[in-house]
Amino acid sequence: MTDSEVAKLKNAYGLLRRCELVLRRFDNRSVSTLPDDPVEQRKFAVRLGYNEFDAFRHDYINARDAIHALYEHHIMAASLP
Repeated sequence: MTDSEVAKLKNAYGLLRRCELVLRRFDNRSVSTLPDDPVEQRKFAVRLGYNEFDAFRHDYINARDAIHALYEHHIMAASLP
């Protein structure tokens, strides 16, 4: 992996990890889904340092997409004959 890819992966994983920690901290149990309620979504986003949920959602989707793309490129491609 290139340095740029490593940095992208670290940043993306860091965001997802922070999400998990915030979800667990405020639900006090193992939680792996984002809130459905708009009020709870806003609270969640603010806890992560965002002003609104849509800004968080944008970064969240980009993080997931980056991880998936790197996985496809490096892991799946390496397993092909």
